[in-house]
Parts: sequence; C-alpha cells; structure tokens
Amino acid sequence: MQILDILKFSILQGSLISVIVGEPGVGKTQALLTLLERLPQDSYHKVEILNPALSPEEFLKSIFWSMETSHYARGNSPYHVMLSRASAEGSQGVSPIGVVERKTLGDMGEGETFRVNNVTFKDLGLTKDLALKFLKERLIELKTKQAKLLLIIDEAQLLPDETLEELRLITNLNEGTDPVIQILLIGQPNLRERLASPKFLPLRQRISVFEELKPLDKDEILPYLWFRVNQVSDRPEINFHKNILRTLYKSSKGIPRLINKLMDRALFLAYTKGEKVITKKHLKEAKATFENLII
Repeated sequence: MQILDILKFSILQGSLISVIVGEPGVGKTQALLTLLERLPQDSYHKVEILNPALSPEEFLKSIFWSMETSHYARGNSPYHVMLSRASAEGSQGVSPIGVVERKTLGDMGEGETFRVNNVTFKDLGLTKDLALKFLKERLIELKTKQAKLLLIIDEAQLLPDETLEELRLITNLNEGTDPVIQILLIGQPNLRERLASPKFLPLRQRISVFEELKPLDKDEILPYLWFRVNQVSDRPEINFHKNILRTLYKSSKGIPRLINKLMDRALFLAYTKGEKVITKKHLKEAKATFENLII
C-alpha cells in the first residue's frame, strides 16, 4: 500500500508528526499494524494512546505510565519500587502498550488510583511537571540507545483543543535535527477540519505527512477478495463470479469492513450448500441477513 510506504519513509526520515485519516471501516487499524511491523523493532519504543479524550495533564501522565509499565514488565524501570508499591493491589500481566481509563483520571485525591492495562496504580503525587520531567529522562535514555519514542494516538479527532496544542509542546522536547519523539495521529476525516483551524497553524507546520485512507474503488474489490482468500489458503477451492462485484460495491460503498462482513456470510452460505463459486445469489442472501442490522 503506497500510503504505508509514504508513512514509513516519513517516520524513518525523522518526521515530527504524521497523520492518517479515514472513515470508520476503511482499515486504519490494519494499516497501523502493518506499518508497525515494517518499522525497525529495536529502534522504536511504541506507546499507543487509545482513549485520547484527556486533558493535557492526563495525557502526559498516560504517556509516562505507558512507558513505565513497559519498563516494569521487563523489570528494569528505575521507578520499579514505586510501581511495585502501586501495583500491590493484585494485578498482573502488564503489556507494553498502555491504556488509561479516562473515568479514573482527573482530580484525584491522595490515595486514589487509576488503571493502566488493567493494572491499578496510585497517582503517588504525580503532577504534570513531574510527568514531563520523567518523560524528558526517558527521551535522554532512548537517545543514548539510538532509539526513538513513537507516540501513536488513535481516534485523534477526540483530542481536546488544549491537548492538541500540548502535542506541539511535546515535539519541542526534541533537540537538534534528529527527533527522539515522533507522533502518529490516526483519526476520522473531521480531524483534518479541526487541524485546518488557524489556531493550530503552529501544530500544522510540524506535520510532515497527511494521508487519507479511502474506500476501495470498484475495480479494487476483486483483487482485495483474492488477497484475503490467499492469506488463509495457498490453494483456495472457491471462486468469485464476476456478477457479484457491482452488488458488492453498491452494498458496501467500497468500505473493507462491510465487504468482509458480507463476503464472510456469503462464503458461509455457499459452504453450507456445497457450492464453490460465490455468485450474486449468495451475496443477496447474505445481505438479507443483515437487513435488520447496522453493518
């Protein structure tokens, strides 16, 4: 996919911020997974923020805890004792990607907790300034290892204005021409509209790549179907009649998620009848099963 090649090149060349947008169902998540697989695994420490509806302070805390849980999982965090005390409530199995639950952050009093990857941590007096200080230390550590932090923000259209501005300030942590922290924003098309606001001009100036994932064209659907089939079988025993393409395109608008749902059901219907050629008849039957559902 050309968009992935562009994004990979941009990140490897040291872009501060890269953006990818697309309607729900066009394959942003799969594109992200493929992109991450193509990046040098030893060169990038990846932190993913899945729920970005956070204030600037909450946002910085979520980055800090996501990085710390990754170190904690490997047993080499300089804040190991602090995390050990905080996780004493019984949670185990920390993964490298941190997910902070929005509902438990905010105006927390002494002794209140929040969760990262289902691990409960006490706030321990962590302020925005302290989280920023720790983040700077992490970046220095990564730089000495010739590694980088790739901050991935999914559903970025949900970022509050003040947190979007915080992204620009975070990029200021970089020194020189080779950034240690890089940002990848993934969101729906209205993210483009938000970033077009004059107040975000300084942030836009830091964006190197802005790409949009679009629905498939009609002539792209058949190659896409064969791509999916060949992923699960070297010798597929099915075929697709050409009369399905128009109906499939009309029903799905070229959105891969909808194509997948319709074709999975059509394949199942054909299988139950012992038929190996997927036709318009199977597709219409599949569509009928979804008529009362939002697909």
